[in-house]
Amino acid sequence: MIINNIVGKWFHSFNEKGEVVWQGNVLSCSDNDCIVQLYSWWDGEPMDRVTVLIEDTNKWCFYDTNQEMINAKLHNVLK
Repeated sequence: MIINNIVGKWFHSFNEKGEVVWQGNVLSCSDNDCIVQLYSWWDGEPMDRVTVLIEDTNKWCFYDTNQEMINAKLHNVLK
């Protein structure tokens, strides 16, 4: 994955069972990690900012816009 291509993208992350865990936005990336903004499932408000390893994003689903991310969840595209 090219790191700069995911900065600004919205995403869903998944656990080992393929269930959605996080929803958020990629704020920045370095060679080894990314800072992401997480958003609440309840009201969509910003929550924590966390640092994740680049390799941990390999199985995330990325979207160009927040609305695309919301639509994926609303239309049961995800588990």
